[in-house]
Amino acid sequence: MVTNLADEVNSYGEKIGLSPKSEFKSELARGYFEAVIIEKETQLNEYLNAYNAIREKDSFNRQYIETLIYLLKSEIKGIQKMF
Repeated sequence: MVTNLADEVNSYGEKIGLSPKSEFKSELARGYFEAVIIEKETQLNEYLNAYNAIREKDSFNRQYIETLIYLLKSEIKGIQKMF
């Protein structure tokens, strides 16, 4: 089963003009990380909306969400630097 899947992946890579292994793996990794970035940006937008909805500027929840926003932005920048 694993060999069949590997053969299918290699043949698919050849069909679309990629070298059998290195370019296909590179494109696969890039697609994965793009999906991760999109997911994290969606989460970031939710945190920003929640942050803006809290009226008390000194509340614990607002400070906590601010920390989450900072960490999420750092993660996104770190993933983007890989490319």
